[in-house]
Amino acid sequence: MAPRMMFILCVAGLAAAGTSLFGGDDLETAARANPQVMRTFPADGQIIAPGPFVLLVSYDLPMRADSYSFVRSDKGDFPNCAKKPMLRRDGRTFELACTAEPGKRYHVRFNYGRNMNFVSAEQSVAAISYAIGFSTRP
Repeated sequence: MAPRMMFILCVAGLAAAGTSLFGGDDLETAARANPQVMRTFPADGQIIAPGPFVLLVSYDLPMRADSYSFVRSDKGDFPNCAKKPMLRRDGRTFELACTAEPGKRYHVRFNYGRNMNFVSAEQSVAAISYAIGFSTRP
């Protein structure tokens, strides 16, 4: 077999096995490049007390502090919130001061449509879209 053909087959085999000649990235790492939501407060479906609360979203990877997208939805109201969230010291959790009215259904999206500004700190890769719906007691 010609040396060029052997090289092509070798590279194809490495790619199929998830190995790179130019770095240690495997297929699992490549698939996890997009940050994912790990936890929110309120949690999806939760009922909270009306009044002030802190909306939290935590990701599985460190995130860029100056880039975020809390997105409105037609599935519910959006709480009255501060304009800018704060990234906690853990580098993964954003908190946004909000106020909820009694007896309302809220729906908040994190990254949606053209608003994909929650991004990883290291690679600036957009987080996977996520949404929560929660209610307040009357």
